Amino acid sequence: MAMISSLRASGRQSSPVIENRARAVLANERFERLQAPSKEAIVFKGAEHRAHFDQPGRIRQPHERRTQRDRDRQQNHEWSRQMTTSNRLAADRPAPEAAIAAPTEVNWTVTVIEPLPNCPSVEVGWERIATQTKWGEWRSESKMRGKGVVTTLVPPATEPLKVGDEYVVNVGKFMKIRCRVLESSTPSTAAGGGMVFDSMGVALGGIVKARFRFTLFRRDDGTILAKAEEKIRSWPFLAPSVETLESEHRHTFRELNKHFTTPSAAS
Repeated sequence: MAMISSLRASGRQSSPVIENRARAVLANERFERLQAPSKEAIVFKGAEHRAHFDQPGRIRQPHERRTQRDRDRQQNHEWSRQMTTSNRLAADRPAPEAAIAAPTEVNWTVTVIEPLPNCPSVEVGWERIATQTKWGEWRSESKMRGKGVVTTLVPPATEPLKVGDEYVVNVGKFMKIRCRVLESSTPSTAAGGGMVFDSMGVALGGIVKARFRFTLFRRDDGTILAKAEEKIRSWPFLAPSVETLESEHRHTFRELNKHFTTPSAAS
């Protein structure tokens, strides 16, 4: 990543400047010529030429976000490689379920991968995810999921939820998210490498639509990984930021991993 980190916005000029317009021109020309796998110019409004000393927190945040996303991409590549191997080995099994890899036609808003070193098995981790009404027993409150969140099943659904089952997530008194399961593995498929819980939710009469897909998979070294992918469509002022969605999924996985250290979570 190449980044111009000390740009200052000027109301009189259309281009960001560093100290003065002449330096801004040189900086922009240098940025355009720079060859890199990815690059990003970030403008810090109100910053001077000593932004890395005066505002170190603001300088550090983009680096931290980029580092985390690079780590996720690397894990996702490794995940895909292992899934390809698992699917090839399982090719001779009769009537296999749909491929564990996420549908390629979905342009996911966020993708998050976290290890679950305390999780005893793929099946147990998947069962916790697919039992939506009991999330509150192991997941603590967060920005988007507080005390007012209650999940109820729509008959004849039972848990762990299966394909076609419906459930409602009540967020406080005024918002209800009606969800339908699009894909859900069964314990017998875990031997093939991974298990999936994939669901679609609709709220506010269709103004908010979200699809969230969870995959649990055992890495070559035996560690279980959890992967969350979410696609959300809504009016801009209603949609949470990418950073918020990523934070929520990481919180979910870390709370789930912590849950497996309690005696009651042994099975």
